[in-house]
Amino acid sequence: MSDLLLKKGKILLFGEINEEITQDVYEKLCHCEIEDLHPTIYICSDGGDVECGAAIVDKITELGADTCVIGKAYSISAIILAAGVNRYSYPNSCVMFHSCSYGGVEDSHENNMAYGAFCETTYTNLLKTVCVNCEMSTRQISIFIKKVKEGTWFTAKEAKKSKIITEIYEGINA
Repeated sequence: MSDLLLKKGKILLFGEINEEITQDVYEKLCHCEIEDLHPTIYICSDGGDVECGAAIVDKITELGADTCVIGKAYSISAIILAAGVNRYSYPNSCVMFHSCSYGGVEDSHENNMAYGAFCETTYTNLLKTVCVNCEMSTRQISIFIKKVKEGTWFTAKEAKKSKIITEIYEGINA
């Protein structure tokens, strides 16, 4: 089934954002680029690794891909969703943003602090990308960033009102 979807430029991003998923999505985006297909990434994910998500965001931005949440787009997968040119949601889907978090490795306190600062910078830059891509006003950006720091959940209607998504699907020709 995945091959049939890919022939139409449809890419599934389900599960934890990690190196394996990132490689799969990146290869499929490159395939769309080579075949001159307009890609749409369908997301159902709790999130995952910030750096892996950043790689997907960069490729989505480069290709001008569309995104669609099916069920859930939490954490870094919400940022991936917001990177799309056209950003869709099904009516009962949910989007969640929160402050950057990372799992410390068994290493020195200094290394964990340095990695935490690095993740925070990367995450903040990705949030700025979201705000620009979603064409938020200065006021909307400030409200959005405040909500993200507190952790915020959006229904499809709230995500549309906040410009995180551009359209709510009542049906789709997948």
